[in-house]
Amino acid sequence: MCGAIGEFGRSLRRRLESGKQQDIRAKKQCLRKLRPTTTVSHLPAVRLRGLPFDCSEKDIYDFFLGFDVLDVLLVSRRWRFSGEAFVLFGNIGQVGYALQKHRHVIRHRYIEIFLTERKDYYQAIAAEVSRIQGDDVTFASARTVHPVLRLRGLPFSASRRDIVNFFKDFNLRENAVHLVVSAEGRPTGEAFVEFPSITLSKAAMNKDKMILGDRYIELFPVYSYLNQTSSSAFSSTDN
Repeated sequence: MCGAIGEFGRSLRRRLESGKQQDIRAKKQCLRKLRPTTTVSHLPAVRLRGLPFDCSEKDIYDFFLGFDVLDVLLVSRRWRFSGEAFVLFGNIGQVGYALQKHRHVIRHRYIEIFLTERKDYYQAIAAEVSRIQGDDVTFASARTVHPVLRLRGLPFSASRRDIVNFFKDFNLRENAVHLVVSAEGRPTGEAFVEFPSITLSKAAMNKDKMILGDRYIELFPVYSYLNQTSSSAFSSTDN
């Protein structure tokens, strides 16, 4: 989503619970420094490693206070927090500032910060959904078995139950719905929804532009990113 990054950045935030909405302007000098490594092929995100094992999303939002943080995804392995996380920002310029916090401290731990790519971020989402559903599977199998749709344009009052009802023919559970909210806890009008099969997620695309509440809902097939090999280009399907 990189022309999509603008749209992703404008609304996307905490599918899974927090984000920030201020507009931090990237300086031209910083962008020049970043140009060799941070291009539009990258999601505006970083990967953190070495986090305390009791680290919370709030700790990471506090660590990046003043940044336009849209999403924090804590990475678990075999039901335990791995000490890693992905942080998604509102624009690519903020990645450079985030990298400057490499080796800064969260509760006596030196935190390593690395560039990441969109495939890694979405694979982590797929693995987390798989974990929530009780399946201990690899990223590769999660990519195949658990297709995801992104919803945009939701009423700000929409709940998980509302979205389950919107997809009432698809036998979804509420924990398959991940609402995106800001750091202040305000809904952004976006959500991720995990379907039990590719067949069902494709069928669910027929509800694109249908109404929930008084809003037309846009649907985007995130699973198409997850199913690509690591060597293929990771391009958006929402233009």
